[in-house]
Amino acid sequence: MEANSYFFRCSGGIDIKSDLTTHKSWDGEVVGFNMPDGTIVDLYVGLRVTLPDGAEKYIYSVDDMSKYGFDNFDYDELVFIAEKDENPNEND
Repeated sequence: MEANSYFFRCSGGIDIKSDLTTHKSWDGEVVGFNMPDGTIVDLYVGLRVTLPDGAEKYIYSVDDMSKYGFDNFDYDELVFIAEKDENPNEND
């Protein structure tokens, strides 16, 4: 299959409960947050599909992306960057 390669850029923000501790990568960057039950929540890249009737659905699996012609989906680890030192409960 012939394909064109595109890079992507994303920026944004999100408010996160202040009592959640950070989950860090091997180099100390914040890549997620630890939930009280031990679950880790982190960022991911997905695609939003807008159907002809205006309905939207979100796809995140490699198989579903491939169905729409998006293959070789690759990105570096996504990180959270605090606006200021806002996480006094950090323990990792």
